[in-house]
Amino acid sequence: MRRVVPSPRPIGIIELPIIRRLLDDGCLVIAGGGGGAPVTADQTGVEGVVDKDLVAALLAEQVGADLLAVLTDVPCVYAEYGTPREHPIVHATPDELDAGSFAAGSMRPKIKAVCAFSSATGRPSAIGALDELEAVVTGARGTRIQPAPAQFHTGGPKSPEDEGRPRAARPVRETVKGGRSSGGHEEGSN
Repeated sequence: MRRVVPSPRPIGIIELPIIRRLLDDGCLVIAGGGGGAPVTADQTGVEGVVDKDLVAALLAEQVGADLLAVLTDVPCVYAEYGTPREHPIVHATPDELDAGSFAAGSMRPKIKAVCAFSSATGRPSAIGALDELEAVVTGARGTRIQPAPAQFHTGGPKSPEDEGRPRAARPVRETVKGGRSSGGHEEGSN
């Protein structure tokens, strides 16, 4: 039996200091998979499943990733999906993409995540097929989301080690979130 549970928006990642240290040490870090169970400030668990796409966006922003790639089972985002006028969206700004009509249980959470990341950081994000990772990251495949120059906001450097460093000197950190679209947030589903 499955039951629907709340899906709160993530506001922090408890393991962030450990994740940053592992990244700084050159490790490949896999974190936030499946979204996870939400906890309160005192780390008490609460009923629900945190949206995995929004966790990926928050983690990418907090570690200073240069790109957020959300991988799924389709090659890109489609406008007017499932209609005779369906067509791929290759490039978009967060505002353009967010204005579209997308299914709440499949593509909409991914779009919310990439739009949140790109709007907050001014950095690109992408949605594409899991088996086309390299092409999605390079921009050769998938949907590329790039904010217009005045569309994003920044709060300064994302971490103390970024302070004063030229943008090109920062190590490249790509946060890749893989998985298949799901029909919602149900206990036992990904």
